[in-house]
Amino acid sequence: MTTTRPVLRIAIAAAALAAAAPVPAATYLVPGDDALIHQAGLIVRGRVLDSTSLRAPGGGIVTDTRIAVSATLKGADPGPIVSIRRLGGELDGMIEVYPGTGDFGPNEDVLLLLEPRSAEPPRVLHFALGKFHIGQTVDGQEYALRDGLGVQAALTGGTHIERVRALSRFERYIADLAAGEIAVAAGLSAPPAPAADYFRDSWTPKISVSAGFEYLATSAGFARWQEFDALSTVTYKDNPAGATGCSGGCHSETSFGVTAWNADLGSNVNMVYGGTSGTIGSTCLSNLDDEINYEDPCNDITDLVSCGGTLALGGFSATTSPTSQGCVAKQASPWIKIVDGHVMVNNGVGSCLNSCNFQTMMTHEVGHSIGFGHSADTTALMAPSLKIGICGVLQSDDIAGVACIYPQGICNPTDITSVIVAEKNPTKVKLTLNGTAFAKGDVVQIDAGAGFVDVVGAKVKAPLSIKIKKAAPYFPDGSTVTIRILNGCGATGNELQASR
Repeated sequence: MTTTRPVLRIAIAAAALAAAAPVPAATYLVPGDDALIHQAGLIVRGRVLDSTSLRAPGGGIVTDTRIAVSATLKGADPGPIVSIRRLGGELDGMIEVYPGTGDFGPNEDVLLLLEPRSAEPPRVLHFALGKFHIGQTVDGQEYALRDGLGVQAALTGGTHIERVRALSRFERYIADLAAGEIAVAAGLSAPPAPAADYFRDSWTPKISVSAGFEYLATSAGFARWQEFDALSTVTYKDNPAGATGCSGGCHSETSFGVTAWNADLGSNVNMVYGGTSGTIGSTCLSNLDDEINYEDPCNDITDLVSCGGTLALGGFSATTSPTSQGCVAKQASPWIKIVDGHVMVNNGVGSCLNSCNFQTMMTHEVGHSIGFGHSADTTALMAPSLKIGICGVLQSDDIAGVACIYPQGICNPTDITSVIVAEKNPTKVKLTLNGTAFAKGDVVQIDAGAGFVDVVGAKVKAPLSIKIKKAAPYFPDGSTVTIRILNGCGATGNELQASR
């Protein structure tokens, strides 16, 4: 469930930072099939051919997937092949991942509810809500199932249970609804609503389910914030306009969701709600940086219909280096580094959720932005179905998960990616150390041949750089020195050499 993240906005300063991945998930209020079918402009059945990633006009990565069409159930016939556009992909050494928004396997048979767009290829309606996998039971019956909801949060009036649909009857139901729309558009009386007689709860296709708390995976592995290891904080801000239709803009509910993960004494998570930021304005999802925006100004998400559809998208961007350790119980180490988080709340959501459930949605979304996937524990706040009435309070499985991924006592090293030497004369030397996880309390150590000594007067520009204006006493003229960082919890990072 949660929110999604597109574009990577990190200047890659060294080969060690060669890959980055934004990871998101989506929060859904699941409407009836009839509402989704009416909202879709095009519905097709077909087989996945291939996918190509490209750069979007806004700077993020998108992927165009070609579908060989075997039947058009609603809308204008697109021809033998239709291309659909999805968020994320891999291009030029950068990875953008959007788990739970409707993945496509090679040669997969699919039934797709699509949203045509004039300027670009159509997109799947409400991400995982509009993508049905077609499979067969052991006795050869064809079924349709939204497999993406297995890693999504779904909000109905209680717990959403995704049901298997008999494909032939489901296709007939779609065709009957489409025919009714055509009749009404022609000025005829609306025909009787067809019966939704296609659910087959006794059919049990094999679906993999994770046990207990899990984490969002990228192609480079799981990801976590490293700031917490050095007892530093991560601060999120939101748009002062707030959520329309929500008392007070839902800023207090958002603040609760940001800081709820700090409550567990078994972890060192320290999230801070930094208030509102007037610079967010109409910022698109791909450009949010530790920020939360509302009302989807760039139409990154399909609009809700009667409070049905995608409530929010969010996640994080991550670099593949430096890595850190975490969650030995899940054997999930090493972990790549989260560098920023982001959340986009769809327009109208403030009028669809009460304060308690909005609070839970935001806590769940922030959970994704600190690395959590969905839990198979149905009592967990991070379960695939948004928990009604718990008001954002972490449950026992959530507490176990955050204590595992961010255990107290972990101390990961702080690495330097590059060193810049600026020399005016033999007595005036300035050093700039570049990295990605510097924090107040870090100590620069330099070895000029007689062992490492602490540098006095280093200015930490957390998290990306450290400035040393008076470096000459530690860096003799004509020498080569070795530099490293001793971080606030006592770990030393990599060692780089510099010469003058």
